[in-house]
Amino acid sequence: MKTLLLALCATVFSRVLADAACYTPDVEAQPRLRGVMLPGRAMEEDDFETLKSWGVTLLRYQMTRNWLRVGTDRDLDDFDRWLERKLDNFDKNVLSAAERHGIKVVLDLHTPPGGRDKSRDMNMFYEEKYAEHFVTTWRRIARRFKGRAGLYGYDLINEPSQTKPAKQGMDCMGLQLAAARAVREEDPMTPIVVESNNWASPSAFRRMEPLPLTNVVYQVHMYEPTAFTHQRVLKDFPHAARYPDSEKGWNKDFLRRKLQPVRDFQLAHGAKIYVGEFSAIAWAEGADQYLADCISLFEEYGWDWSYHAFREWQGWSVEHEGPDANHMAPSADNPRKGALLKGFGGDFAKEDDK
Repeated sequence: MKTLLLALCATVFSRVLADAACYTPDVEAQPRLRGVMLPGRAMEEDDFETLKSWGVTLLRYQMTRNWLRVGTDRDLDDFDRWLERKLDNFDKNVLSAAERHGIKVVLDLHTPPGGRDKSRDMNMFYEEKYAEHFVTTWRRIARRFKGRAGLYGYDLINEPSQTKPAKQGMDCMGLQLAAARAVREEDPMTPIVVESNNWASPSAFRRMEPLPLTNVVYQVHMYEPTAFTHQRVLKDFPHAARYPDSEKGWNKDFLRRKLQPVRDFQLAHGAKIYVGEFSAIAWAEGADQYLADCISLFEEYGWDWSYHAFREWQGWSVEHEGPDANHMAPSADNPRKGALLKGFGGDFAKEDDK
């Protein structure tokens, strides 16, 4: 066994030197995973039974508070108390139940120590005490959850944003690398999920390089075009929009072009790609086709994916319909849900194989 491990390490080391992402055989051979992003609340058995009946095989659990608020999470003792409660909920109400149902789970740190500044950059990229606490946090998490069969991976930070110069090793990828190394000291095998800068955008993959560690998965979020996916959600997009739209050039080829930097990175480095979030708001005309086109591309490229979101805000829910945020109603069947269920069933992958 020791000889085998040494041989594996030598192989991994040589691949790292060759600027290639490297994976252990079990991670390399993992079947395609498809699923949803979960809310941060305690989950009920009905939630898992519903997800299982849909064919879901992957969940992304978000540990979040103070979303996009400025000046929060600067008290690290308070942050640690909050985090411990979230980890307890994850352990007792999410991971254990998912393991019973044969579903993998991504553990996502949605809120960073130190919070965000006025430009919505993460303070930990500029203030050492928060950077150090981020690394310590992940060491603590890995020590607690190493060896859990239901873990897909440790998702180090949700939608990082660093737009100003940072000290060496404290920049977006440098700090994720430091946290990843701390995780590896505690847990040598469980995949580590890192996200691109600029809110996990596809375009930021042009500046990405593979980390010199084994079993690193690279995450992207897909909300392009945002004027469509977030219409009448964000103040910058107050007008209705539809998909596809020939005048704007919004179609599947447009989506393919937006995702091309991620595809290029995947092919150049042999990297595993995970789409942690993608969606279109419930009232967007053509949202079902948008979801179908996104999933079809993910399947063509061999990417794992999770839809945003399951039983969180009703505007993203495929179990609700409505013309706006104030008039949502439960919906047992609708085109968006149909597209998502088709994706969970692997039907888009089957179409690509024809």
